[in-house]
Amino acid sequence: MNDKRDGYDADDIRELDDYCHSLGVELIPCIATFGHLYEVLQSDEFSHLCELPKVEKTVYSWMDRQLHHTIDISNPASLDLIRDMVREISGCFRSPYLNICGDETYDIGKGKSQSLVEEKGQTDAYIDFLNKILAIVFENDKIPMYWEMLSSNIQIRFIRFIPSIATSLVV
Repeated sequence: MNDKRDGYDADDIRELDDYCHSLGVELIPCIATFGHLYEVLQSDEFSHLCELPKVEKTVYSWMDRQLHHTIDISNPASLDLIRDMVREISGCFRSPYLNICGDETYDIGKGKSQSLVEEKGQTDAYIDFLNKILAIVFENDKIPMYWEMLSSNIQIRFIRFIPSIATSLVV
């Protein structure tokens, strides 16, 4: 369907969603909002949003895609980027769900967000940022899904933080 390295455009995605729908398959969008942001954070436009400064621009392997490409959760511009990504992708799918990933957050607190993490703790800083992303997803009339990988007790803590949202999530 698409042989471009840059991925699919909105028309390609809508065509694929229509095809899946015709077969009775629900196509659920999945976008990286914490880790796995190699392509975005290596770009000149968004490299300032990378948690770790001066990550070398190299051809990456499977493992490189997981490491050192975490968004800076202390920078408000990170939420602006995520808001734009969620808005753009939400209009391409008929599914009520949107998977925001939320995993592979290896670098949170190891760079630009270090002072925030020292102040709040890693789990609370993660949850605060996650709550902001969830609000963006709800603003776009989607039900959020995500992968939780930061700590073993985050679901309990997450529910304590936002009980009104926790009942509407798929984790």
